[in-house]
Formats: sequence, structure tokens, C-alpha cells
Amino acid sequence: MAEYYNLVARWKGRKESLADCAKSVSLCLQRLAQCDSVFAHTWYKCRNSRKKTLESKITTDLTLLAEILEKGRSKRDDARRSIIEELGYSSGTFWNGEEEDAVKISFRCGALSKVIPSPNDTIIDFPADGASAHRILTDKNLEKIMRVIVEVWRPDWARISTYPADLLLYPQPYYSGAKIGWLTYLAANGKSMPTLPSGFKATNIDAFGGLIVIETEGSKSLSNPAYVESLQKLSDLLNRSGMLL
Repeated sequence: MAEYYNLVARWKGRKESLADCAKSVSLCLQRLAQCDSVFAHTWYKCRNSRKKTLESKITTDLTLLAEILEKGRSKRDDARRSIIEELGYSSGTFWNGEEEDAVKISFRCGALSKVIPSPNDTIIDFPADGASAHRILTDKNLEKIMRVIVEVWRPDWARISTYPADLLLYPQPYYSGAKIGWLTYLAANGKSMPTLPSGFKATNIDAFGGLIVIETEGSKSLSNPAYVESLQKLSDLLNRSGMLL
């Protein structure tokens, strides 16, 4: 499986109105555009063909975003196609219209499901290669992006990593705890961050929680044994301290 970096942020059930969700999506897109030019391109709502996608331009207009979130609500498979209120609002996937510098982002918010441990999320797929990927995939720039997500959405946890790394660390089919990565954010939630060994940098994001960055030299990929060791060490340490529950 190829290693493509992405950001995944999740949080427990939280009641939010359609208007509040639209405001958060709009603010998130605006603030990401200030982090790097790949987020400042025209956004499109992904549909089932390229032609239809390019016809579905996205702006930060609150009315437009509210319409998209409302249409994205989950519906029951019954005659009335009734809305499943507890699953909140979904944006579907937005694409920045680029090929080599492709970025995709999706939002689900306002969900209250008791069946799904963390029903709300924001997911960003970063450029896979090229100049933009090399520019974005640095500690400094990823920290800026993580800060935006934390300050706008207040997730319980967020990580920047790859899906192969997730599978290595959390092979359980129904794992529902927090996950760690190159960058890991954990909300305070009354818990204290354990003392970290050398090779890890810990900072606070205002009063929200703590951000941990793996500072291992070399590539942040599974092809680097030192990085894999750091991932496993951090996951074990945070798991033992109860931070991933």
C-alpha cells in the first residue's frame, strides 16, 4: 500500500446546528488558504464524473455550504427516505481542482451517534508528490495546518500520518481509540501529557490540548526503521498513560 500523508481529526458526539457547521467549514477553508497556496485554489464538490465535479464549484459562502451539508445528511432506506438526525451533516469530498498538487478535504459535524465512538471528523489528503508535497510536508507547515483544524473544530484527537502506518500500529478491526502519527494532537480532557523522551517535541495549542511532533531524522515513512520505532514508542507510551482511550 502506498504511503500518502493525510490528516485525520475526530471527536465525540457534539450537537451543532446546520448554521454553525457551515460557519466552521467556511472558516476552516479560509484559514487553510492562509497556510499554503494549495488550499487557496478553487474548490469543487466531488461527484461521479469529472465533468459534473468541475460544474460543482465551492466557495466559502455560508448559504452554499449549508445547502451542501444539508444534502449530505444520511437517510434511512425507507419509503420516506427520512433523515438520520444523529449522524449530523456531511460535506462529501471537496477537491482543489489540481492534478499534481491535488488536495481533498471532507467534513462531518453535528453528529450525536452513540453507536459510532467518534462520529464527527475532518480528513485532509495532502499532495502525494511534487513541489507542493515537499513544501507542505515539513514540521513547521504541518503544525500550522494542525493548529487550524484544532482551533476551528476542537477535536478529541488528530494525527498526520499514513494509512499503512495506522494499520501497523492499530491492526485491530474495530479499534476506536485515538491514533498517533508524525504529528499527534490530543485534547486535554482533564488528562496530563506524560513526559516524553528525546526525539519528540511537545507543545500546547492554547488551552485546547497538546501537540506532539516526532523529530526522528530521515524520512517519515515506514521505510525508515528509526521512524517506525518512534511511532511504536509513542503509541505505547500514550496508550499506557491512558491518553489514547
